[in-house]
Amino acid sequence: MGVNSWMALASVAALSVGLAACGGRQTAAASQSAAAQGDSAQVAMVAPRDPNNPLIGQWRFTGIGNGPASATSACSTDMTFTATDWVQTHVDSATTTDPVTYIPSAKMVYVVDANAGHTTYILVDQDHIALDSFAPCTYARVG
Repeated sequence: MGVNSWMALASVAALSVGLAACGGRQTAAASQSAAAQGDSAQVAMVAPRDPNNPLIGQWRFTGIGNGPASATSACSTDMTFTATDWVQTHVDSATTTDPVTYIPSAKMVYVVDANAGHTTYILVDQDHIALDSFAPCTYARVG
């Protein structure tokens, strides 16, 4: 078995342990919110705050570390996390939607994509998160 196979197997095992620890309570009743962009309206399914997954909701870029919000080169400008998807709006206004699973802990949440890759967000407080990386994109909750 190759290194990639072992890494994928380890990721699935970690995901299973994390989901079992959550007790399967990651889903919450969804509500709709609309945000107008130019001439078109964009509708996203957003759940109310979920005590089992603090990422659920809408987030807006505030800066890199303690830097200004204008430094958005590698950071998404807006993000929405639902029980099943991660929607990101990028600097060029392109939007991507990825199916994800979450592994929440007391101080961070792992966002695991369909290929077992993950992104880690540090929970600064209930209304602020930071990307766990050398360029810590920071976000404030907006919904």
